[in-house]
Amino acid sequence: YNGLDLIEWIKSHPNGDIHPSLRIGRERPGDPTSINGLFVASSSNSSPIEKGDVIAQIPWEHLIGPDGKYSNSKYFSCRAIYNLAKELKLGDKSERAPYVRYLLTQPRGSMPGEWSTAAQNFFSDMLGRDELP
Repeated sequence: YNGLDLIEWIKSHPNGDIHPSLRIGRERPGDPTSINGLFVASSSNSSPIEKGDVIAQIPWEHLIGPDGKYSNSKYFSCRAIYNLAKELKLGDKSERAPYVRYLLTQPRGSMPGEWSTAAQNFFSDMLGRDELP
């Protein structure tokens, strides 16, 4: 999996962007046991990421969520789980097919719902916790 379809899909949205020096794919290209993610490209034609550069801007419309405003309620998030299951079942027929394909390449344990509570809290803090729309 090289993530090129996911990058193009994100960039196809007027509010989507991925820094040109990033790549989506295996942590160690060619190693199917390494995780998929967003990494700095190590090619000679990639430019440095400077302070203040936007690394990735993912449009809200591209995310799979609970079909409403963000809520810190654990019960509200059940709708997001149902929507995720629906999108995964649709596969390539999903409007979010590039993202679905990316998710389906992830090994067990790499999805946020499978993380430890500490990891989930850290992720939430990084996203702005109560500052999300």
